Amino acid sequence: MEISQTTQVEKSDTKNPSQPEISDTVFKKPTPKVQTENQPESSQSLAKSKQKAEQEEREKMQVLVSNFSEEQLNRYEMYRRSAFPKASIKRLIQAITGCTVSQNVVIAVSGIAKVLVGEVVEEDELNQANLLVHKKILNRFLVEGRDLIVEYVIYNVGGSAALDIHLTDSSFPEEDFEVITGMLKMRLDRLGAGSNISHSLVLKPRKYGYYNFTSAEVTYLTSEEASDVQIGYTTQPGEGLIIPMKDFDRQFSPHIMDWVAFAVMTLPSLGIPFLLWYRSKSKYEGLLKQNSKKQH
Repeated sequence: MEISQTTQVEKSDTKNPSQPEISDTVFKKPTPKVQTENQPESSQSLAKSKQKAEQEEREKMQVLVSNFSEEQLNRYEMYRRSAFPKASIKRLIQAITGCTVSQNVVIAVSGIAKVLVGEVVEEDELNQANLLVHKKILNRFLVEGRDLIVEYVIYNVGGSAALDIHLTDSSFPEEDFEVITGMLKMRLDRLGAGSNISHSLVLKPRKYGYYNFTSAEVTYLTSEEASDVQIGYTTQPGEGLIIPMKDFDRQFSPHIMDWVAFAVMTLPSLGIPFLLWYRSKSKYEGLLKQNSKKQH
């Protein structure tokens, strides 16, 4: 009995090394590790968002450039290639300020000067006339020997009136088209800013087949003080198919004579059996009436 008591006392006095003390665990202050761990993540997220924004800007620019017309693309290329000589800009800055400047300052000043010159040129263009001419074919079907209607619409999108406007369309040769009404050459004395005017032309194609409808030429003065003639061109309707008259009539005409001929041809095949039927019917009805009278 004594041996068992001593062993129990010894077990109760020994400490479990895996069980932590209360003072060491509960009252310990946690070390601030949250900020040091989130700093790399925040910088990575900012870098990713910046790359995403740059990618979106590049895609938008690609879409914009792909939708440029040939004239707009040429102007954009000239704007990108044009630049002021950096050596001249540097000498000018040093002459004005009296001190040497770094290359970054020269680049910044040349960029600002380029933007300023672009705004001056744009403001000067806004004070001049700018004509946009739209040429279009109004017919749904182009038929040989039928009227073909061409419409020209002139828009003045500039800030001044256009003077001495000449519209010349040499894309309809006499051997291919006959002029019914209208003129291939038109002259207009003045077209105010923000105004528009239309001109129509009726032609008759002499031949059938594919024909390329090209643009017409427009000349005008951009302002009352201008002496140089501005030359422009209308839009191009493009290639169109002129259908032969026989094919068009075969497909779209009412075919009245064909229906009349069809009716005349089918009349005997329908009329003769009807007459025979009506004759036999009237004969049997007459016999029935005679038999009924004899019975009475």
